[in-house]
Amino acid sequence: MRTTILLFLLIAFSLPVNAQTANNTSGSPTVKNIASLQIAVTDPNLGASYERLFTSHVGAEISVGLIGISLGPKFYFPSVHTEKVVFHTGAIVGWGWFAEGVYGYLPLGISRLTNRNFLLSFDIGPHTGNVFSPEFGLGARLKVGKAF
Repeated sequence: MRTTILLFLLIAFSLPVNAQTANNTSGSPTVKNIASLQIAVTDPNLGASYERLFTSHVGAEISVGLIGISLGPKFYFPSVHTEKVVFHTGAIVGWGWFAEGVYGYLPLGISRLTNRNFLLSFDIGPHTGNVFSPEFGLGARLKVGKAF
C-alpha cells in the first residue's frame, strides 16, 4: 500500500508543470492547479488541499490536515470551466486518527469555479472507517479555494 501511494505521488508530481494555463476553443482559460482549505466529516477533518488538473476532466488531489492525509484521482463531468457547475467523483485513500488508520472514500460532488478562479466544492459519499473493516459510513467535504 505504501509503495502504491509513493508511486502515485512520484508520477503525479513528475509531470511537466510549465504550462499553468491553456486556452480552450471558447477562449476562456482552463486552470491547472487548485489550492483550497477543507472542512470534512472524513480525515483530514480540517486541512489544506492541492489538486493538479492533468486535463479538463482528470486531476489528482492530496489533502493534509491536523491529524490525517489523503490522496487520489478526481474526475470531472463536464470539463472544468469558469462560471460552470461541474460534477466530480473519485477514489480517495488516506490515513487519519478518527478513521483509526487507513480508509477509503468515494466522493460524488459538485464544484463551481467563478470567473475570478475561486472554487466552492462539496462532495458526499461512502467512507470506510478503516479499510480493513467491513463497516461503511457517510463522508462529506466542503472546500473553498483558489485556482491558478
